Formats: sequence, structure tokens, C-alpha cells
Amino acid sequence: MRISEVIGLKVLNKNNQIMPYFIKEPIYSYKNLSVVAFLVQHTFISKDKEKILCYNKILNFTNNGVITLNAKSLIGLDQRDDILKLYKNPLKLSEFEIYTKDGELVGIVRDAIINQNNGKVDALIIHEGFFTNMYNGYSVLVLSENSLLEEATSNKLIIKEEDKDEIYYEGGGIKKILRID
Repeated sequence: MRISEVIGLKVLNKNNQIMPYFIKEPIYSYKNLSVVAFLVQHTFISKDKEKILCYNKILNFTNNGVITLNAKSLIGLDQRDDILKLYKNPLKLSEFEIYTKDGELVGIVRDAIINQNNGKVDALIIHEGFFTNMYNGYSVLVLSENSLLEEATSNKLIIKEEDKDEIYYEGGGIKKILRID
């Protein structure tokens, strides 16, 4: 599931009743590159105290929203020091530049694909350049257990050279339109 598909979803309780919150943004862990929580925003009260929905409190994702047990699953950001620390020093994957150890620019992150069961980032949707994207469509860099994050800084990811072989094209773009193999 893409992170961009989760942003803006309503928060629902276990009975599929809408709670007055929606998903605002993910909070990532640097340690294992996973979503540990989502920042949620009140639908009507923008100045409401910031709350989070910890990933382990999510029961399911649907087209209608993110399902959690009840309103008690949403806690104040100040109630979890570990998540508050990640929130104050965020890992914003979108727009990260991806490089090999040799300094070769591989692409720029546009979105992340996460495992719904545990929040771990399984793949990154990347932009490899205007012409490459126009011809092939977007690219997906599949992450393995050993692959990525040799280094994560404020705007850069360093991958191993062999991880470049794990880039797949979704098959769109002009190549698909013109049926070029």
C-alpha cells in the first residue's frame, strides 16, 4: 500500500463509524525504515492537540479509512517520547535523493510502499528523470532485508550498488502507449 493512499483517509472505529480525525502524515523510524505511527488531525478543530495513531493500534486499512479499536487508540503526541522525538526530527522520505556508495544519483523518492501488517517500507517509488519516467513510467526500488539504508541523512539515502538491480518499471509511459517492447 502506498503512503500517499493513506494520507487523508478518515479514522474509523472497529464498528466502521467515522471518528472526527483523518490521517495527516506518517512518522517513520530511522532504525528499521518503517511507519511507527500516523499523525492525525481533527476534522473540525485545527488547533486541537496533536494526536497520533500508533501503527500497532491499526486493525485494518480500507477504502473508507483506517480502522482502529476506538477513540482511546488516538493518544497525545506527548504521551510517547520515542515517537515525539521522531516527529521533531522527521524522516521525510518523499523527495529524498537515492545514491549509490559511489555517488551515482539513482533517483528521487516520490512515495513509499509499506507492508500493511507491520508498517515496514518494502519499496520506494522513484523518479529517475523526466525522459526515463515519460518513456518507462515510474520506477519501483524494491528493498530487501540487507539492502537499503546504509545511510539516511536529512535528504539522502545511500544504497548498495547491487540494489540498483532491484529497480522495476511499472510498465506505463510512452513505451506502453506505443506498445514498444
